[in-house]
Parts: sequence; structure tokens; C-alpha cells
Amino acid sequence: MEQRTFSSSRGVQQDDVSEACDSLWLEGIRPTNERTRQKLGRGSPNTIGPMLDAWWKQKMALSTGTGPASVEQILGFPAPVLDSMRELWQSALRHSERIAEVGIETVRVQLQEDRAALQASELALGERERSLEASRASMEETLATTREALTAAQRQTVDLEGQRSALTGQLDEARAALGLSARRIDAMRLESEANSAAHARSLKEQQERHDAHERRQLLEIDRAREEARLATAAGAKELARRQSVELQASEAALAAQATKTSLEREIATGALVTARHLSELATTRAALEAMTARMTDRDSALAREETVHEATKALLERAIAAVEQRPQAEPVINAAKPRRRLVPPALS
Repeated sequence: MEQRTFSSSRGVQQDDVSEACDSLWLEGIRPTNERTRQKLGRGSPNTIGPMLDAWWKQKMALSTGTGPASVEQILGFPAPVLDSMRELWQSALRHSERIAEVGIETVRVQLQEDRAALQASELALGERERSLEASRASMEETLATTREALTAAQRQTVDLEGQRSALTGQLDEARAALGLSARRIDAMRLESEANSAAHARSLKEQQERHDAHERRQLLEIDRAREEARLATAAGAKELARRQSVELQASEAALAAQATKTSLEREIATGALVTARHLSELATTRAALEAMTARMTDRDSALAREETVHEATKALLERAIAAVEQRPQAEPVINAAKPRRRLVPPALS
């Protein structure tokens, strides 16, 4: 068969294509348009395609021993040499086919191993994906619960702030009432002390007047008695008068004694009122001190609760930040190993 040689404006010649195809064939690789172009490192498919077809026709003619008689003329060798070359070529072809079969079997085994490894990787990847999905669902649930707890803690903090404000107002009112009660008690104490002093002064003055009056009456009684002893003969009329005077003096002494008793009773009543006022003052002071202590304890409890809520709020914020910053699961298509496609060369 007449061999046609193709040339290209890009510098790719038929000899270049034939040499590349022979090299690929000896390597056990079926020459194709793309493989030949890669082997040459240049040329376009439109240029290499016809040259590749010419190489295949030449190869078929050599391997089967058929073809036009012009083969001898094309190669320039006599027929015995061509027969020897054909036998040598067929021997090399069988040898390359055996090598190719061994390579194909090796590639097939490697392909099966790679397929098994890929299946194992896909199973492991599926398990990892399911685990990541479960972890993500759990984390989202935890995040939702944490956010709900944070919202509840914030609402509780607001409520506690309101309670604290109300308690602070009550405490201020109680302190104002305590100050007013203390001032009232001080005024009552001063008034009671003034009343006691006035009663004491009045009693002392009355006692002094009573003592003076009693002394005068006693003096008059003594003088009347002395006059009565000196002038017993003055008559019954004078005696009766003097007895009447003595009787009046006795009545006056009894009246003074009654006045003294009344004054003592008033002093005792004033002392009782003062004691009651002092007791009320002590009770009020104790109640105010107890109220102040309760307010102080409540302020301390509110401060502790506020500290606990602040710590809980900070902990929840850190947990939310950690959950939100945790990287998401990679898509399955990115996690899978790229599949290596091994295609054994097909020999014609």
C-alpha cells in the first residue's frame, strides 16, 4: 500500500507521528489522537488525525502480511527481509501484548483495591458526616437551650433590678420614717422630761407651802394650847372657839395631806407615762434596727444574686460564642478522595 506522508505548517511531520505512535505501542499504550499529541508535545488534533490513520494502515499491513505489492517498494527491502522483519515484529507484538496483559491485570487488581479503599473511605465519610450532623444538631439544640437560659437570666436580672429598686425605695421610706419616729420620740422624751421636771417643781413648791402652812398651824395650835392652859378660866366660849380653831387646823392638815397624796399620785402617773414613752422608744428603735438589718441582708442577697447572674450570663455568652465559632462540616464532595481513573490500553 502506498504510504502517504502528511506535513503541517506547525512543524509536525508524518515521521514524528509514526515515531510517537511506535513509542506508545512499545510502552503497551494504544495510540490515540490525544495521546500522540501529548507524546509529541505539539500539534493539533486536525493535523495529527490523518497522520495517525496512515500509521494504523501501515501497522495493519505489516502485522497481517497483506497489502499491495508496493510495500516492498515503499520500504526498499527484499521480500525475505520483509518476512523476517514481519516475524520479528509479530514476536515483538506478542511480547508487548503479554506485557500489556500483565500490566492490565496489575492495573485491574490495583483498580479493585482502589475501589475497595474508595468504598471504605465513602463509608467512613458517611459515618463522619452522620456524626457531624448529629453533633451539629446537638450543638444547635444546646445553643437554643443556652439562648433560652440566657434570655430567662436576662429577664430575671431585669426583675431583680426592679425588685432592688422597689426595695431601695422602701428602704429610703423606712429610713425617713425611722428619722421621723426618732425625732418624734426625742420630742416626746423632751416633753416627758419637761413634764416630769414641772411636776417635780410643782410638787416641791406644794410640799414647801404645805410644810410652811403646817408649821404655821402647829405654831398656832401650840400657841392656842398654851393660851388655853394659861387662860382656862376665860370661859367655855373661848375654849370652844379654840377647839374649833384646832379642829379647822386638823382639817387643814388633812387637806394638805390629801393634796400631797394627789401630787404624789400625779408624779407617779407622769413617771409611768415617761416609762411607757421610753419603752415605746426602745421598741421602735429595735424595730427600726431589725428593719435596717433585714434591708442590709436583702441588699447583700441581691448583690450575690446579681454576681451569680453576671457570671452565668458571661458563661452563656462564652458558650454561644464557642458554638458559633466552631467550623461547620465540610461538604461531602470536598471530603471525598478524588477518584483516579485508570484505563488500560486497548490493543487492536
